[in-house]
Amino acid sequence: MESFLNKFEFLSVKMERAAYVLFSIAIFGFLLYLLALKLDSRPLSIAGLLISLSMIVLIKLIISYFTKKGELLIIEDAFVFTFISKNNIKVKEVAIYLDKIEKYKILNHNKYNSIVFYFNNAVFKISFLKNENPKRNFDEWEVIDAIHTQIRRQNERTAADKQILLVPSFYASKFGLIIISTLATAQVIVIIINFVVNPKLALGFILLGSALIIQLLAKRIGAFKILNKYKSHLA
Repeated sequence: MESFLNKFEFLSVKMERAAYVLFSIAIFGFLLYLLALKLDSRPLSIAGLLISLSMIVLIKLIISYFTKKGELLIIEDAFVFTFISKNNIKVKEVAIYLDKIEKYKILNHNKYNSIVFYFNNAVFKISFLKNENPKRNFDEWEVIDAIHTQIRRQNERTAADKQILLVPSFYASKFGLIIISTLATAQVIVIIINFVVNPKLALGFILLGSALIIQLLAKRIGAFKILNKYKSHLA
């Protein structure tokens, strides 16, 4: 029996969803600010900026507060995740058996990376906080690499039709490409319309639209790098 123990920090799925909601509110605040510029409303523009800035600060505070510790034990036929409270008390243990996994994918976000396991009728997702503090003794990529290596070993001793598949994330998928292309086209149309109707407001949309498109393209490139890296290791 082979074992591997690695400590990590993770963000709960519920907290991850809450962060997405707060980020959406922050985007709404910025759009409100742009609308206020068009209406020449100082109170509305201040309100929009305050909403955006407060949501961004709140996201960071929530992620910091709800970050939890965990340990990963890898044995020959399973991944055993142990979740630990801030008082160093084991609160939960989850065993993921390799012969039950049908496919998995790796997600790369700004503050954390995630790995998602798909089973016959269930999904298990865990998000590892990125190690941005050199004093911390964990590396989220070490955990993901260890999981991936064990899956490769499992595939080597499994029939081809029962091997665990690595599937692309949203940004590396064909559907993701369609969505990104649609958003980019829509953004260009919005910029052209605003440039004709209100040239002063068009600059804000150009900056916002360019930043959005660049970010989406960067995410797609990053997703492909991760996909190609781990797919080559599976071969």
